[in-house]
Amino acid sequence: MKRKIVTILLTLSMVLGSVLSPLEIKAKTEVSDRQSVEWNGNTCGYQVVLPEGYDPDGGMRYPVMYLLPDDGLGEYPEGMEDMLGETMSGEKGIDMILVKPAFTLDMDVRQVMELVAADVDAKYNTIPGAGNRAVVGTGAGGYLAYILGLTETKQADDQEPAEDAKDPEESADTKTGQEDLDKTAGEIPDTDSDTPQETLDSRDVEEALDAEKGSDAERSDAGDAEKESNTDRSDVRDAEKGSDAERSDAGDAEKESNANRSDVRDAEKETDVNRSDVQDNEKELDARQLEAGKESDAEQKPDASQAELQSPAKDSDADTLDFDKDSVTDMPKQQDSEKNAEADAEKTGNAEDSTGADFHDPDSGSLPEESDADMPKPLEADSKAIDSVPLTAPGTFGMIASIRGDFVSSDNPWYEIYGDVYDYLVQCHEADPNFYTRFYTYMDAPAGDAWTNMAHSTSDMGALFISWEKSISFDYHEFTVRTGSYSTDYLQESLERVVSRMTNRFISGMASGSVSLKKAALTGNDKTAEVSYSIEIGKKYADFFQGGNSKMDITVAVLDPNTKEVLYDTTISQNINGPGTYEGGVKVPNKVNKTSSTIQMYVNLLGVRMDLDTATLIRIQDTGNAEDEQQIDLMGDWYFNYVGLSDPFKADTLTSEEYESWSVVQPALGNWEQGFGNITKIWYMNTGWGWYARTFELPEDFTKENLTLLIGYMDDRGEVFVNGKRVGGTGVNEDGSSTKETTWAVLSKFSIDSSILNYGGTNTVYVHVYNDPPYGGGGWYSGPVGLYSQAAYNKLQGLPSRVPEKEIKESVAAAAAYQNTCLKEGRLEEYAGTIAEDYFSSGNKKEDRVKEAEELIHDKGITEIEDTGITIFETEDKDGTASYLYSAERKITFTDGSVQEIKFQDTYISRNDRIYMYGNHSRFFETSYDSAYAASATEKEGTAEEKYLVYLPEGYFESDRNYPTTYLLHQFNSDHTSYMTDNVDRLLDEAIEEGLIDEMIVVIPNSEEDSWWRDDWEKMVTDEMVPMMDARYRTIRDARYRLTAGASMGGQGAYGLALRNPDIFSGAVSFFGAFSMGGAYSPNEIVKEVSTEYLQYFSMYFMCGNQDLYGFGVPAIQLDAALTERGVDHCFFIENGDHNSEFYIPYFKSAFSYVRGHMYQADDEVTEQISGTAVLENKDGKTVVNTSIKIEDGISSYMNRIPASVYTKNENPSLSVPIMLEVTQGGKTVYTASQRDYMTDGAADESFSFDITDSIDPGEAYQVSLKAAVFDKTVELAQTSAEKKDDGKDPGDDGKEDDGKDPSDDSKDPGDDGNKGTDDGKDDGTGGDDKKPGTKPSGQGNDTGSGSKGTKTTGAGNAKTGDETPVVLYLTLTAAAFGGVILILKKKKQIRKS
Repeated sequence: MKRKIVTILLTLSMVLGSVLSPLEIKAKTEVSDRQSVEWNGNTCGYQVVLPEGYDPDGGMRYPVMYLLPDDGLGEYPEGMEDMLGETMSGEKGIDMILVKPAFTLDMDVRQVMELVAADVDAKYNTIPGAGNRAVVGTGAGGYLAYILGLTETKQADDQEPAEDAKDPEESADTKTGQEDLDKTAGEIPDTDSDTPQETLDSRDVEEALDAEKGSDAERSDAGDAEKESNTDRSDVRDAEKGSDAERSDAGDAEKESNANRSDVRDAEKETDVNRSDVQDNEKELDARQLEAGKESDAEQKPDASQAELQSPAKDSDADTLDFDKDSVTDMPKQQDSEKNAEADAEKTGNAEDSTGADFHDPDSGSLPEESDADMPKPLEADSKAIDSVPLTAPGTFGMIASIRGDFVSSDNPWYEIYGDVYDYLVQCHEADPNFYTRFYTYMDAPAGDAWTNMAHSTSDMGALFISWEKSISFDYHEFTVRTGSYSTDYLQESLERVVSRMTNRFISGMASGSVSLKKAALTGNDKTAEVSYSIEIGKKYADFFQGGNSKMDITVAVLDPNTKEVLYDTTISQNINGPGTYEGGVKVPNKVNKTSSTIQMYVNLLGVRMDLDTATLIRIQDTGNAEDEQQIDLMGDWYFNYVGLSDPFKADTLTSEEYESWSVVQPALGNWEQGFGNITKIWYMNTGWGWYARTFELPEDFTKENLTLLIGYMDDRGEVFVNGKRVGGTGVNEDGSSTKETTWAVLSKFSIDSSILNYGGTNTVYVHVYNDPPYGGGGWYSGPVGLYSQAAYNKLQGLPSRVPEKEIKESVAAAAAYQNTCLKEGRLEEYAGTIAEDYFSSGNKKEDRVKEAEELIHDKGITEIEDTGITIFETEDKDGTASYLYSAERKITFTDGSVQEIKFQDTYISRNDRIYMYGNHSRFFETSYDSAYAASATEKEGTAEEKYLVYLPEGYFESDRNYPTTYLLHQFNSDHTSYMTDNVDRLLDEAIEEGLIDEMIVVIPNSEEDSWWRDDWEKMVTDEMVPMMDARYRTIRDARYRLTAGASMGGQGAYGLALRNPDIFSGAVSFFGAFSMGGAYSPNEIVKEVSTEYLQYFSMYFMCGNQDLYGFGVPAIQLDAALTERGVDHCFFIENGDHNSEFYIPYFKSAFSYVRGHMYQADDEVTEQISGTAVLENKDGKTVVNTSIKIEDGISSYMNRIPASVYTKNENPSLSVPIMLEVTQGGKTVYTASQRDYMTDGAADESFSFDITDSIDPGEAYQVSLKAAVFDKTVELAQTSAEKKDDGKDPGDDGKEDDGKDPSDDSKDPGDDGNKGTDDGKDDGTGGDDKKPGTKPSGQGNDTGSGSKGTKTTGAGNAKTGDETPVVLYLTLTAAAFGGVILILKKKKQIRKS
């Protein structure tokens, strides 16, 4: 009775559904229909979700997305339909019809889905064809998506179409027509799980399954072994996985053959059915067919002992690096049953939902128990595999997407039926190496998920695609492994990507277009730019619109080229009545940020934004009258001709008639690429020369002194000609040959003789650029470009550019002249007095400048120093303090007659009416040192000068703390300056300001362009640079606060250096690291040699782009798998991107944040382990500070412990505790000294002495501070001070009168006015500090300076407060009362005198 009622209700539901289905409802997805198809007497139910506005009688047709259940049966992630609706309603997604089928375990999903697709096409307004059908699934649904897209069921020779192969008896027993609607949605209730899932009418499904199973005695007998008890699904799975013998014993005689899983209802017929003959259930097969079925079944099952599959590697292109291919042959090719079983056993719950929604956890163990009535009848365990045929061209579905697919785990109920997707991919590729270009395939996985790294799962398949083509177009394939675990946010992001990619595929060819500017280079006087556009609507439009008009919105926008900020946009509506060309034009305002803007044209059609074309709008900077506005901006239109390796032109014979026939381009905005000028090849094939030419007008009154021609950056090298004269080259000799230097990241800047220029007339410029094979796109890729005066150039570079007052200029020039006089006459001490104590310029301190002067004076002897071409410019810092940039051509003549000519430039500052050489105090600068290892690596004797860059954090010069250090290594065919081009200093500043990383020092070494950071280049960093940087800068001398980083070759080098030197480093960052090129230094090799404990000592981050030109994603995937298998924490991902700066820069800050965040961080309590004292001693005319340091036993808990390995030199290194002493007098620091080399192995007592005699005025008060640093924390241990001596004289009266000499006299320091009063609180360089620490103390003095840290002690007064006694105060007041008038008069006289 119950079933009759259900049948009636379901029939009524179907009738009502068919009536209501065309009606509109208010929702993003308008209609949700229930439909079904018949297959082999089974009813497969599916749900159809129609887009908003769907009209069955309208002319609009839609592509179809078939969703596949997460569990492979009927469960879908909660909210998935809403996420898709939201995504499709946006600009990146087209409206699609969604279909959600449900399956039972006795179905052939492939054949069922063919019927479903045909049924949907028949009932709805779809665009037919495999290219307009997509299958998308999560979990086991992701697996099924690839099975449906890439395979088909093998048909027997005598097999008939499935829809005609219905058993008459079975048909009689099966409900048909309207009674079957919605009965068999296929949902199996998840009774044990509290995780909400979307289901398809589970109660009705139970009834339908119950009715289908009936009470047939023969069927009951066939399934007797399974129905003896209420068996849960995991028991069924276990039974299926048993041995053949066990399964044979458990079953009756009917089960001795391999029966197809879908033929469970035919078991009573005692017919041995070949598993591939699903649709011929009414025919008995002969013995030969049965044996063939058994053999095929054996072949389908994964065999861990099977030989590894070898996929043919693609031949390396002649224009690509012949890198060692870590192809898929190095990866596991067969199902590693032990590995995957272990991964299943170690479920980690990676299905955590970060937004609160629950997800089905594949790692939860078994599925919920179900009753016999709930369970569909599966085939016998020995007979469930179905023969499959790989497809090299789309069959029913042309677009395939797996989101966190469950390809091999025991949770996947279909794996043993359909087999291994990885193997099918290999077979497809063997049959046709380009098969994947006929499909669209998408797969992703969370890096932290248990399924990701299983053998033959997502990571292995992603590596397979990379091995076939290193940079597969997103038109065909997208593979990513993203950070984190599976969550609602993860699913949302994946669905957005899938919809966006599939939308682009669906609408490919619908619209194309071009945008152009009437005038690409505008001046400030031009108010608008005229934009023309042409849009071609293709035949694809007719697939969607069956007659009638539609509307297309055309938008022209002005964008900032760097930030993509929209500066202006306008939209025009256009009626579309079919394929054709639509043209128009608009005017946009001349809105340009800095030098250029991007004009972008896109259309909105079918609710989808289609970006069609861009053009560049260039702002030509005007030439002004002010000295810092004397510039000729040469950005804009140039003639261009790419000539390749055969260059027919010469600069001295090239004519305007020739170059005016070339293409017009806008250079310095990007690399050469297909479509730039006359270039027709893909970007990495454009080897050889290219010419650029243009003219410019030069005003007659333009400055003639100190002119600079800036060309910007050329890849790989180039030379420049002005009016037929060669003015210089970068990486190019005068004969056009290469200098063999790496110069693509070197700014091309040339001094130009004004005599070759045509003032008041036309000038011609040629830029001749060469691109080496096969690295990078080549070309003139970046500016600035122009002719500049010295002031304008300084302004452009952010240097002082304002011309100071005449009096200041004269004072600065006199100070520089006085320094030259001191050098010439050998007055080293006076020369030192002209340099500020806090001098710093490009890594050089005051002592470095004094040492350089000493070498010039003593080693060579100077007879003359002359400065010519002097320029002085002024600027102010954020505090309003002025500084002066002095530049000159300096000629030094030595006693032996030799002459040295240099470009001298330094910064000066005014303090207390004196001029001191102060330095530029740059925080990101290039410097150099003499390297023995660099010489050895290049087979030179002695040492070789090696340059490097240093980044210092903001506040470094004002603080006293120590900093972590990063060694950032450059790429292949590059040098250290590439990171300057990438503005890593700005990225570091931003990361620190945003709180992503702590303040750090970054060192960027240089090396040969193919050093691979091995052998001598490794030692250059570890044995030379690290000790040098620790000595010169306030670094933390502890491996736990040092890391390495790099890109490409530098990424490999970062891991090679770090993992091989645990005593120096404990962290590594790699951006698309060339791990396959590392040899013994590769992390993939090192992990095989060391323990898991050793690997856990390091903080590791590595990533790669899925379009990496060199396929470095493969070794990265292998390293991730190795570390994951051993439980080593790390951050790894594969994301959309190429092998270039544009890819790694957005991840730069997060990479450093991860690694520093996972490195050791000491707590604040570490400072409590250190205390000390400071005592003043005056003896024999000397003033000495005697200090003592006490370190407690608790310091041991902060010591480093390095795991043993073949690379570990010291498992228990000492702890660095630098000691510092600072003396201040009159508000300024007069003495600093340190013991930076002090190390401790635990509890300790140490003492140090510092002689400060020559740095203080003994008659004046001064203060002494003793500090210690541990890690990045600095603590003051003790203070002591000396009071002013009362000798009855005014401390400001030195008894000298003004000598009246001219301060500009170069025989005397022009900044010294004889006054020795206090200054503004900053060190002016007159302290006489030699910065030499003293010897250890011989005894204690009379001054009491002992005490715990933070205590200040004085030599007189109250022991607690330091105040004078009241008696002294009374005596002072009495004396003042009797002699007040006399003292006042005397004081006034002294003040006037001083």
